Amino acid sequence: MSFRTPEELDSLVPLARSGDPGARSDLFDAVLPRLQQFLIPILGAKLQRHTDLDDICQDVYLRGVKAIHSLDPDADYRQFVGLILQHAKWQALDAGRSSSRFEGESNVPGGVMEIPADGDQNNGEVLLFMREKVDGLHRLISKLPDDLARVVWLRLDGLPDAKIGELLLITPELVRKRHQRAIEKLRQFAS
Repeated sequence: MSFRTPEELDSLVPLARSGDPGARSDLFDAVLPRLQQFLIPILGAKLQRHTDLDDICQDVYLRGVKAIHSLDPDADYRQFVGLILQHAKWQALDAGRSSSRFEGESNVPGGVMEIPADGDQNNGEVLLFMREKVDGLHRLISKLPDDLARVVWLRLDGLPDAKIGELLLITPELVRKRHQRAIEKLRQFAS
């Protein structure tokens, strides 16, 4: 998507903050050139392939978008870019501490990604995805209706039901119901 005005970009930030997957994707497309421009001079010697830069940019963006709730509710695109670039600085510092080159093994830290499958986020059943399969998870979530996808994205951001309800202007009970419906659909998609 191409953006002509700052107002169009500004309008995406609250949508992304509320978990809108389309807005998050559009913001990634918009911020990617600036992010690459920022990272290339810092990490140039550590990059072995062009895909390394893509992997790092995706990792920085995913980390940054999880922190979108730290921005003021009326934050604009410029503040969002500042948040993403702050995460890029931290990524560069981490890379600077490492004496090895970036190996490009994954664009997200390894291990298992969990999505709680019920309202008990601490001890309940979870859907497990290997982090290396995160693209598949994103594709599955993109198949969900927007109202269900927003709840899943906000849960993945680590927000509690009450905060999600506040952002989406629905009750925490409805958040839990939508989450349960989303998990059922994800199970169907995955099988």
